[in-house]
Amino acid sequence: MVSVNQVLRQHRVPDEADYVAPPSGYVLLNAEAGTILTFGKQAIHLSLNVTNLLNTSYRDYLNRFRYYADEQGRNVSLKIKVPFQFTKKN
Repeated sequence: MVSVNQVLRQHRVPDEADYVAPPSGYVLLNAEAGTILTFGKQAIHLSLNVTNLLNTSYRDYLNRFRYYADEQGRNVSLKIKVPFQFTKKN
């Protein structure tokens, strides 16, 4: 699955209400893929998630760190889920 997150520049800011002008708008591209592998009777769920796929440099208006630092760049995460089934012994 591919998703796009578009944020426009904040325009509803009174003059001289902030230290610096609001940051520019930005577009982020995200991607996610997953599958289920089976080993014997055990299913293993794998998923790979990438946020900010293009490593866009941006600042979010609602983040107080925007005055001196960009937001996080590309983030890649791998998720492995192994479900366990427990049975009661009689």
